Amino acid sequence: MKLQALLDIHDKHNDGLKDNLGDGFLLTNNHIYSSIRKAAKESGFKFSSQTNNLYQALPLSQLESILESKIIPYYDNVSVLRDVRQKSSLIVWDDIVSNLKRNHLFHESSHAVARSLSDKILHKEKLNTPSDQSKVLHLLLEESFANTCELLAVIDCDDAAHRIYYELNSYTALFKEKTNLKNALSDFGRAPLTTFVFLSYLHANFLCNEFDEKTFTDVITFSFGKSKFEPKQLKTLRAISRLAFSLDEDFRTTTTNFYLKLQDITDTNIFKINIMKYLQTSASHKTYIQKLVSTLTTN
Repeated sequence: MKLQALLDIHDKHNDGLKDNLGDGFLLTNNHIYSSIRKAAKESGFKFSSQTNNLYQALPLSQLESILESKIIPYYDNVSVLRDVRQKSSLIVWDDIVSNLKRNHLFHESSHAVARSLSDKILHKEKLNTPSDQSKVLHLLLEESFANTCELLAVIDCDDAAHRIYYELNSYTALFKEKTNLKNALSDFGRAPLTTFVFLSYLHANFLCNEFDEKTFTDVITFSFGKSKFEPKQLKTLRAISRLAFSLDEDFRTTTTNFYLKLQDITDTNIFKINIMKYLQTSASHKTYIQKLVSTLTTN
């Protein structure tokens, strides 16, 4: 696709961040991207392209600073493209995509929304578990919510421009799963399916490789309010859960451990908890998940 065309489409959408390529388009055409932006702004978060050196050098190390300051950083990747366009009208997207700075404000904004709700709902929660385990549960709930947002938002990516803009603003973009996810959305309903994906990612982030039968049943019951489905439907749900468990192993181990060490958490036994037990018995966690899902599923 010609760079000129991408900039022209970008310029037609004035509601978003004008120096983040495709932002306005995504706010108009991508339901989840737009819902997260709205919720983040309602929670008091702002966006700045005056990216600090620490974030530029090691973004993961700055997540807590972002959430505390309520300023989500991003790169101005439009000005440089206008400069390139002025120099040549021959440039196409494939010429620059591997070298252009991507923005992760969608992912960081999802964290922001999850943290804001966590501060309101979970900060007084007292689990019958060591404090580090409780803290890790809350942190990985946030990460799993961000993973869920990025997976399900591909459902709306219907054309080349949408896919380009979305991939430029996301960590992951599983476009090949778009049709399967869209069909599942129609079959199971937006809120229940979103909850199921959320809990699948939560187990993946807790270093599970797949659901055992009991956990699979517990997750289905929590998500859909029932456990009885046709074999074909169960097969579909199994396949969707595997998308979560395909989350990059290096991210699930090295990156997560680095982030937890920044929180002074080093005991690997923190991952050995019965996730569904806590979610099934904690009214505040149920409310938290329901409200997060509602952020993505209400019009």
